[in-house]
Amino acid sequence: MSQNALFIKGLKSPTAARHPLVAIALAYGTGVVFGRLAHPPLYLLILTLTLFLVFTLFLFGMGASRALGYPLLLALLALGAFRFVLSAGHFPPTHLDYIPDQALEGKLSVEGVVAEPPERFDDEGDEEGRTRLVLDEVRILRGGAVYSAIGRIRITIGHSQASYAYGDRVRATLRLRRPRGFLNPGAFDYRSYQAARGVYLEGWVGEESSLAHLEGRGGNSFLRWAFDLRQRMLRGLDRTMPPERAGLLKATILGDRSSLSSEANEAFLQSGTYHILAISGLNVSLLAGTFYFLLRVLRIPRRSRAFLSLILVNFYALLAGASPSVVRAALMTSLYLLALILDRESELWNTLALAALVLLIWNPWYLFDVGFQLTFAATAAIIAGFSLIDIEAYSRPWRWPMGSILASGAATLATFPLLAIYFNRFSLVGVVANLPIVPLSGLITATGMLLSFVLLFIPGGLWPLNWLNSQLVGLLLYLARLFGSIPWASVRLYTPTLAMIALYYLLFISLILWRRHPWAKRAALVLTPSLVALLVFHIFYPSNEGRLRMTFIDVGQGDSALLELPGGRTMLVDGGGVFDDSFDIGERVVAPYLWHRWIGKLDVLVLSHPHPDHLNGLRAILRLFNVGEVWDAAQPYFSPNYLAFQEELRRQKIPYRILEKGFEYRGFHPVSVSVLHPSRPFLAGSSRGSFSDENSNSLVLRVKYGEVALLFPGDIEVEAEEQILKRGAEIQATVIKAPHHGGKTSSSPAFLERVKPKFAVASAGSGNRFRHPDPEAIDRYEEIGARVYRTDKNGAVTVTTDGRRVWVEPYRGPTGSYP
Repeated sequence: MSQNALFIKGLKSPTAARHPLVAIALAYGTGVVFGRLAHPPLYLLILTLTLFLVFTLFLFGMGASRALGYPLLLALLALGAFRFVLSAGHFPPTHLDYIPDQALEGKLSVEGVVAEPPERFDDEGDEEGRTRLVLDEVRILRGGAVYSAIGRIRITIGHSQASYAYGDRVRATLRLRRPRGFLNPGAFDYRSYQAARGVYLEGWVGEESSLAHLEGRGGNSFLRWAFDLRQRMLRGLDRTMPPERAGLLKATILGDRSSLSSEANEAFLQSGTYHILAISGLNVSLLAGTFYFLLRVLRIPRRSRAFLSLILVNFYALLAGASPSVVRAALMTSLYLLALILDRESELWNTLALAALVLLIWNPWYLFDVGFQLTFAATAAIIAGFSLIDIEAYSRPWRWPMGSILASGAATLATFPLLAIYFNRFSLVGVVANLPIVPLSGLITATGMLLSFVLLFIPGGLWPLNWLNSQLVGLLLYLARLFGSIPWASVRLYTPTLAMIALYYLLFISLILWRRHPWAKRAALVLTPSLVALLVFHIFYPSNEGRLRMTFIDVGQGDSALLELPGGRTMLVDGGGVFDDSFDIGERVVAPYLWHRWIGKLDVLVLSHPHPDHLNGLRAILRLFNVGEVWDAAQPYFSPNYLAFQEELRRQKIPYRILEKGFEYRGFHPVSVSVLHPSRPFLAGSSRGSFSDENSNSLVLRVKYGEVALLFPGDIEVEAEEQILKRGAEIQATVIKAPHHGGKTSSSPAFLERVKPKFAVASAGSGNRFRHPDPEAIDRYEEIGARVYRTDKNGAVTVTTDGRRVWVEPYRGPTGSYP
């Protein structure tokens, strides 16, 4: 009997109607969610768990067996909450999470063992690239003393030429910080992502002289052997194949995406087939299925086939880097193979639930990992789909294509909201593109692993096998580009609300149960118009009707502020950015926030001045959004990014206004926008150099709505502040963005005395090297009675006004209002 037949047989077996582990896993998972949202005290959870268990024993003693399930499920819920709370902060005293903030302000010397295969990133235009190491068995050296610590540290090494491997002992001197990410509503939870990996501190080593190898090796000797074997395979593939194809093959079979070109990466994203580049359940199951089939051809007994496949799956997980996604995939496949060995393969729902339960008991943070959610949602949908449609009823030539379409369609529908939440992207061609690409990737996984093993013994490989892999990988890349090049292959999506997600999944479940339960039809007839009405309402009815809403987005060390004006009009002032282009703030931070706010068009985009921390993020915004017009002071500043920005404006034929003091814009009635600075000729000759001159020639905007004014002074420094004061312009504002990120060369006492702000927002990066905002500048704001918010401490800061009152709501910290 084939694997496909075994799968379908399991779905139709009477035992498939009994899924006790599903209820157990759902109860435990619900408890994990409750633990994160409520974070109840441990003693209360222990008391609750004990009471429910005692009540369960009491019912058992009374012979009330039918009622046992309810208190037992509630006990599991309490157990899930207990496990999460225990993992989220109840650590031993020597845990890295307990290092005081004061100790992180200076550099520390740390020693540790490389706990995972190093990640290498070959930045375009940078031959040396970056390397990331995760250190375990950490020791901190301070004041001549050595402290052993629990927890992991992630270190990023810039411009690295040295070679590192799992088990290496290293010492680094660097400044550490807690994983933070960008604190914006709807943003990726970077801290939780790192907590799931056991990482609680991270740092950057700019020069390798700050990092040294130590004698001896640590870690597990078997893992060292497996990861060394993996490294030899990677080097062999680099020697044997052209760079682009080698990069794709390494990503597909060994999970190493360091050499994958950005163009190839985008092709797989556009075509909806990116999942094959992340070693997951698909890769592992295809490899196991291929190996199982070959053993069947060799007439190996079924249990022996499953046992040998089990060994292969777990060994492959090690070779693929043993990342959380690989371990999760190996566990799920291993449990299914174990069910084959025990003649229990029919209970697929219980197998899936057991995999989830084991993972969440091991690490409850996995529940909030996008990979975990996508994997289990897709797998559950596929199982449900095959249970509803009898693939065996089709003639043999049609079974494979119909089964493939069913699996791809079910997985796509089940993961649609998750893709919208985490990636704001959906591929319209994904279902079709996966039909040829998935089986091709399975074939490549098998032939690529065979080639990798051959290269261990024959450095040049075997010509027929080399040629075959090169052609298959070339075909895979061609198909991804072909499907990705189709117009509207991939569309961007707004972030759905919790109500939309709930209605969608209720409707999805109702459609699955349509044939079996009469109530499902009635539910679907009610849920469908409800979901449509909610979507229409959210699109066409502005959430800030009659109010002006301004959000200072947390973009790290940079500036970006979104204004949502009465009537649904929008203006974005600056787009953040990093100086070396290693991270696209516009695409990864600003754009997701705009989609979170259901914004697809910007009426005005403002560039205060062309420094990278204000400009670089805007290039992605121009690419991803419709922009009505762009405002700029057009300083004589020449940089590749600024020239590319202006070229993009010409290419898209976006109206470009060059502004100076005196400009008044009334197109946002009842909101007015005044330009207070700069004037011609531009300021020049600062004693601090041309960089300060460019700061001082920033556009300064005053936005007024009713009795409330908002001041956006860019990065102006004291020379510009003095010039504005001499002109006698009206600069009073209830809210001010602190000039130059709250730097000490801005926010002069005379300037603040004229502005008289009630609230000030300093946009700065956590632990930035410029020490922004400056403590003395903060003191000057507080001396005049202004309340200061900081994006490095408070995250995104949202200011809302009805033209008379002002409400301030930070992502973290206390709210404020005036009057």
